[in-house]
Amino acid sequence: RTTNGAKFMVEVSKSGRSMIIFANGSDYTIQFRRSTTFSAQQGGIFLQKVNNSLQVSTLDDIGLSITFQNRIIQFTLELGTKYKNLTKGLVGNFNNNPADDLIFPNG
Repeated sequence: RTTNGAKFMVEVSKSGRSMIIFANGSDYTIQFRRSTTFSAQQGGIFLQKVNNSLQVSTLDDIGLSITFQNRIIQFTLELGTKYKNLTKGLVGNFNNNPADDLIFPNG
């Protein structure tokens, strides 16, 4: 969810053969699958197909590259510098210290 309330979701389909893609409650799954040049904008979320990957960007300076292959979703997260020293958790700490990116919840 972005600061303006926009929502994006991707998940593996029940068959395990594709991604299910939603932005602000709208389903973009079929358009993404059928088009080699898919792009859409939905309330501050921008979607684009690039080399069979889904590129997502937001007005909040957040970017995702999402690839589905062999029943696995792989993603890369890009954050604007305004998020530096503000993030912690599953994607690591954005503080230029790779030594503290993989820490246990208990420290």
